[in-house]
This record gives sequence, C-alpha cells and structure tokens, in this order.
Amino acid sequence: MVVDGKPNILVLFGAAIRRAPATNPNDDNGVAESVNVTIDGRAAKVLYAGAQGSFSGLDQLNVEIPSALANTGPRRVEVVVMVNNTVANRVTILIK
Repeated sequence: MVVDGKPNILVLFGAAIRRAPATNPNDDNGVAESVNVTIDGRAAKVLYAGAQGSFSGLDQLNVEIPSALANTGPRRVEVVVMVNNTVANRVTILIK
C-alpha cells in the first residue's frame, strides 16, 4: 500500500528467523529467500528479516504491505509468515 507516495511497512517480531537459509548469502539485501510473507493471500515484499538489535533472541521482519490492499476499506486481513516452508502462527491485522 502506498500513502503519500511512500509504501506502508508492517514490522513483525518473532524468533528463529535470523538463521533462515539464503539462496544467495552474498547479495547483502538482509533477507533470506526462504522467508515469505503473505497479507490477505497476497505476496508481500520482505525488506528485512534478521536480528532485532536490542533484545537478545528477538528477530524482526520489515514487510511492505501490498499496494493491492489500498482503498479496500477498513477490514481485518490475515498475515502469514513462512520460514523454510514452515508456517508461523498466523496473525490478523486491521487495515484502513
């Protein structure tokens, strides 16, 4: 989703993400290709997946909300995170 020309970023926290294998560990993009996120069934671009920085053992995901969800009205959507083809606990967020 884009607001004022800038994408909306969803920040998620969890564990066991930083050690996800990367297809190309030397690409320096900060994302393991084995980390995938869908929001309302749509693929979301993972911008960062790794250590959170301040809390030992806590990992962070920065995910761009798909622009297809813009102007779909206030509603709840499901967020699904997959790491190495293993689905994490699903969460629901409210988008406007």
